[in-house]
Amino acid sequence: MTVNVYNNAAGTKATTTERQDGGARIIDVMIDQVRGMIAEDIAMGRGPVPGVLAGTYGLNRVGR
Repeated sequence: MTVNVYNNAAGTKATTTERQDGGARIIDVMIDQVRGMIAEDIAMGRGPVPGVLAGTYGLNRVGR
């Protein structure tokens, strides 16, 4: 079993998901504060995530 914890800040909420990969059980724990920061980076077009999404899925930003 593999357990991945993304940011271990005390006092924050977390969401847990379980998945299988080649028979191995993997549990991912995403701290809500980190999820919000990632979403904000995507919305603002900053950091590495928007570029990866654009390159992988051919997404383009649309002005607001």
